[in-house]
Amino acid sequence: MLDEDGIVMRDSYYQYRPHVTKVSSARTFPLTFLADEASFCSAVLHSTVDWVNHPATLGGEFEVLHNPRAKHPLDAAVFSWCQQYTR
Repeated sequence: MLDEDGIVMRDSYYQYRPHVTKVSSARTFPLTFLADEASFCSAVLHSTVDWVNHPATLGGEFEVLHNPRAKHPLDAAVFSWCQQYTR
């Protein structure tokens, strides 16, 4: 199977991780995002690249994870230019 850049993909999968260790060695707990205490957060905008290593298409490096429990959810149309994940 080829990805969007024509590179052969040999394997792709998801794996449960109870926490993610950041570069600073601090741990962040992904399930916290789904807790009621996190309902103040409408979404998370994430980029997988830096200013030197970027795709040719604007927004191709961004991903938005919408919080299904947000008190003030964002309209998905706002981020129509990038990949989005909703419940």
